[in-house]
Amino acid sequence: MKRMLNTRSERGRKWPPPDKPLLRYGSGQNTTGWQARRLAKKVPRDCTSITVDLWQDFGDFTLTGIAPTALGGPAFFDRLQLLRTSEGETAATSRSP
Repeated sequence: MKRMLNTRSERGRKWPPPDKPLLRYGSGQNTTGWQARRLAKKVPRDCTSITVDLWQDFGDFTLTGIAPTALGGPAFFDRLQLLRTSEGETAATSRSP
């Protein structure tokens, strides 16, 4: 994938295995052996907001690491937010930095 977000959990305190799309999101053509949940077929060219539900996608786990990754070119990650509920998103995004 051209852009990827890897997460790590206490499940073995390791990054997920590359052959399973666990705890990993990506967009664009997959140019690696790392399997991921695909968010978009093409890498966005403009500023794009994507909301995912880690619990819904992967179940209970303790997050111990995040690795925004760009493959084959630059990527710009403006903000990553960890919220307990989607209602918290409105409050978090309405605050000034």
